[in-house]
Amino acid sequence: MNNKKLLQDEIDLLGLAILIWKNQLKIYLIAALTIIISLGYYSSQSSSYNAKTNIETISIFEELKYSTYNSYLKNFFSTKLSSSETNDSKKSVLYETPFQMINKKLLIDLFISTLKQGDITRKAIKDSNLINKQDYKNNKKYEDAVSKLAASIKFIPSKTLDDDEWQIHFKTTDIVKWNNFLSKIEKPINENVQYFLGNTLKELIVTQEKLLNYKIDDLNQNIYNELKFFNSTYKKNNLNRLSFLEEQAQIARSLGIENSQADIFINSETKSELRPYYTRGFKLIEEEIILLKSQTNNLPSRKAFVLEKERNILLISKKNIKRFEELINKSPLKNSDNFRAGKINLLTTKYTNNRTSLKKQLIYAFLTGMLLGIFFVVTQVAIKNHK
Repeated sequence: MNNKKLLQDEIDLLGLAILIWKNQLKIYLIAALTIIISLGYYSSQSSSYNAKTNIETISIFEELKYSTYNSYLKNFFSTKLSSSETNDSKKSVLYETPFQMINKKLLIDLFISTLKQGDITRKAIKDSNLINKQDYKNNKKYEDAVSKLAASIKFIPSKTLDDDEWQIHFKTTDIVKWNNFLSKIEKPINENVQYFLGNTLKELIVTQEKLLNYKIDDLNQNIYNELKFFNSTYKKNNLNRLSFLEEQAQIARSLGIENSQADIFINSETKSELRPYYTRGFKLIEEEIILLKSQTNNLPSRKAFVLEKERNILLISKKNIKRFEELINKSPLKNSDNFRAGKINLLTTKYTNNRTSLKKQLIYAFLTGMLLGIFFVVTQVAIKNHK
C-alpha cells in the first residue's frame, strides 16, 4: 500500500516536472512580464531617505566666554543652581537672586525647546520650499500641511554622542531641499535664544533692583522709627535715671558713704529686705553715672545698628547687580556675532535610502513571475482535465 502511494507521488512529481518543461516558454513569458511591471513601478517611485543630523553643544572655548559672568554670580549671589554648595559657603553670599549660571547644558536645552515649539521650523519649511504651496487649493490646507510636516520632524537625544547632544530625524525625498531647510533654522534659533536670555536677564535685573530699593526704603523707615523712639523714649528714661543717681550720690556723700554698706534694713511688717540705693556708696553710683552719660550721648540704638548693617548689605548687593549688568553686556549675550546656544552640524547628516536596490527588485520580480507562471500552467492543465 505504502509502496503504491510512494510510486504515485513520484509519478505526480515527474509529471509536474514534465508539465513545467513543456510549458517553460509560457512561464518565462509570465516572469518577463512580471519583471517589466516591476521595473515600471520601480522607475515611477521616487527615492525616500531617512536623514539623521547631529545637534551639537557649544565648544568648551565658547563656554569659557561666560566664565567671568558665572564666577561673579557664584561669588556675590546665591542661585538656585548652586544647591550642591555647602551651607558654610552660602553664609558668605550677600543676596539671593534667581539668576542662573550660563553653561552649554542650559544653552542646548533652550536651543532644543525653541526647536520643539515649531514656529521657526514652520517658517524654515516655507522659506526652503520643502513643500510646494502650488500643490494646495487654498492657504489653509497649505498651512495644515506645513504644520503636519513640522510635527513629523523628530528631535531625539543622541545615544552615541554626549548626553547633552541631540539628533534631528526626518524622512525626505529631496536631499537638496532638506539640506536647504537645515541651513535656514540654526541662525534664527540662536537669535531667538539670545533674545530670550538677554530679555530675561534684563527683566530680572530691573525686578531685583526694584525689590532691593523697596527693602532699602523699608529699612530706612525702620531705622528712622527706631532712632526716633531711641531719642524720645530711651534717652528720656536715661535722663530720669541720671537725675535719680545724682540725687542718690549726693545723699551718699552727705552721709559719708563712699563704698557699699553691709547694713540691711528690714521692713517689720513684710519682713522684706530694704536697702536704699545711696547705701551702695557714692563712688559706685558716680561710676554708674559716668557710664550712663556715655551711653546716652554716644551709643546709638542697638536695633538701629543691626538695621543699618542689613541696609549696607543690600546697598552692596545693589552695586553688585550694576556690575553684574556690565558683565552681561560684555558677554556673548549682547554680541550677535559670538553668541551660539547650539549648532546643527550639516556635515554629520547621514542619509539611508529606504528604496530596495534594483538588483533585489529584479530577483524578487523574477521569482514571483516564475511562481505565477507555474501556477498558471498547472491551473490551465487542471481545468482541461476537469472538462
